[in-house]
Amino acid sequence: MNSADEWIIANASVIGPGHQKTNTPCQDASVIQVGESGEWVAVVVSDGAGTASHSQEGSSFIAGFFATSLISLSVELASRAPGQWINDYVIERILEARHSLRAKAASDDISKYHCTLVACLLGPSGGFAIHIGDGAIFGGNAAHQQLTGETQLNSNFFISAPDNGEYTNETYFVTEGNWIKNLRITPMPKLDWIYACTDGGTALSMIADKEPKEGFIVPVLNEILKKNSTAERNTVLTSILADPQADKVTGDDKTIAIACRTDLKMSARILRFQGLSQNIPEKINQVTEKSNPEPKEPPPQLSNSINRRRATPIRALAYGLCAFAAVIAIVTAIALLKPDYLSAFEISWLKRLPTDTTIPSSSAQPLPKSKEVGGNTSNLAVPRSESPSTRNVEKPVTDGAGRLDETNPPMQPTAVSARGSNDEKAIK
Repeated sequence: MNSADEWIIANASVIGPGHQKTNTPCQDASVIQVGESGEWVAVVVSDGAGTASHSQEGSSFIAGFFATSLISLSVELASRAPGQWINDYVIERILEARHSLRAKAASDDISKYHCTLVACLLGPSGGFAIHIGDGAIFGGNAAHQQLTGETQLNSNFFISAPDNGEYTNETYFVTEGNWIKNLRITPMPKLDWIYACTDGGTALSMIADKEPKEGFIVPVLNEILKKNSTAERNTVLTSILADPQADKVTGDDKTIAIACRTDLKMSARILRFQGLSQNIPEKINQVTEKSNPEPKEPPPQLSNSINRRRATPIRALAYGLCAFAAVIAIVTAIALLKPDYLSAFEISWLKRLPTDTTIPSSSAQPLPKSKEVGGNTSNLAVPRSESPSTRNVEKPVTDGAGRLDETNPPMQPTAVSARGSNDEKAIK
């Protein structure tokens, strides 16, 4: 099968007015290659960093290198089922490309070639996207409506959204040392059209980096599908990107690469997107939140985390107060249920007071009347929770009827025994 019979392709890069004023070359690049069988197409766009001295060389090399590498992979996919080995293949090709740039720079530092990578390989039953940095790649299936004569473009919609940094005009590059942390390899379903662009192209083609801008993409696709050759399509796309109205939208370089199946041209009468926001998976919307070009506040979940961290001392204090209240409640309950335990509790604290302070225990019972004959005081009331041989709390002196004896001063603390004669001597 001839490749022209399977895929309709177009790509163009146009310098932005900002680079024109500084006499800087266009730092964008794009390459589209179709396999010999006509079933597979590789689409690659790359955006060179404005601060890198040779970024246009880096983006041009990366675009051509990966287009060729992906078409070579398609040949292997004809006889081998896809699997995790594809991830290994992509990583190996990135390492190879970085090695080539080191050789070109004659140095381990390849930062002067900083550029992004947005690519895909699409075949008869699907493919995958490769993404490092900003720019975007998206596509869908064409669903023709017989009654209205319209072709809905966003059936089975796919998008690999821009991946920007924390600040405006910040992104990631395939030439950075931590490139593998920012590498995304995403499976793609079978699609009838695919649209790749650098960040200048996304400014024209997307709404807030989240979904295609129907008012721009549909006319572009219609113009491309009208042409009969790739050269004519590239000319039309270049003229659209070079329009002064486009420069009012963005001052950056602009690159767009498009591949459509021939079936789309045959069925297309009126192209449109329908209910696109409802067809974009929620996870896509979450991923693209950070790609908003305007500075923004932290996401709600991040703000909540920050608030939780700030509230930790207050929360700790609240926990402490709750624990203290719980202890008081437990002690009160014990006091009501087991008075003897409370007496021991009080005594343990009274022992800590200075020795010259006389505080009678609140739970001490009056001493019973001693028998005058026999001197047996075995019925002496002593709290069960304290050892009779170790009580050291000073007691008021009473007479035989249990009344306070004011004629005798208080005695010094002494041990109390439960044996008769010694107890009687101690009380006297």
